[in-house]
Amino acid sequence: EAKAYRADATTKEQFLRHVEAVTSQASEVDTQIVVSYSRSSLGQTGDGHFSPIGGYHKERQLLLILDVARFKYPPYWVSVDDLWQAMMCHDEETHRSRGYVLLNASEEKFNAEVCRHGDQEQLHWEKVKEFFTITLPIRVGDVFVESYSKERLRYNSALAYFISTWLSNITPDVLSSFKSHMQVLLEEDVTHAEACEDVEELQRFIYRTNLYSNTVPVLGR
Repeated sequence: EAKAYRADATTKEQFLRHVEAVTSQASEVDTQIVVSYSRSSLGQTGDGHFSPIGGYHKERQLLLILDVARFKYPPYWVSVDDLWQAMMCHDEETHRSRGYVLLNASEEKFNAEVCRHGDQEQLHWEKVKEFFTITLPIRVGDVFVESYSKERLRYNSALAYFISTWLSNITPDVLSSFKSHMQVLLEEDVTHAEACEDVEELQRFIYRTNLYSNTVPVLGR
């Protein structure tokens, strides 16, 4: 369940009451608060942005922003007044102020392993990520040294062999889901300057890595 509040249709006092209620939850967190604000108002690059609030220092009137673009901005503290002004800034497309959203966990049970893209059911992105970061490295690692010793003369390096082995162990359902998720991202209308900046910065980071330069010839083969 999501309930949205525009800054110019509510008050800073009500916003802080919601912030305090969310950040004072002791154990299980049932509600999250996500703010929509103008980055330029805070002296950052870009403009419209969404990020959750992770903490509230009431005495110093500071809010902890858990920026979702962590490769660009790590979590940071901002004053209540500065964030409120950033939330009051009007969006250029809607000509309305920004604000915040209260997100509550649904009691409805759902299958966390699958999602739908149109009429197709695919593995959820989190399951795809788990396969690439945990399952696949373990699967490849169990036999890597022994198999590499037999094939090393065919490859320029252990890294090249690892990439080739890694790719050959990707299961069809994971690969299909991965392609489907990427297609959805490619079809999204990226018109905001901030989004373009984020993508370009991520691309530059990837191109600088040794893994990228070693992957290209393997994939080409």
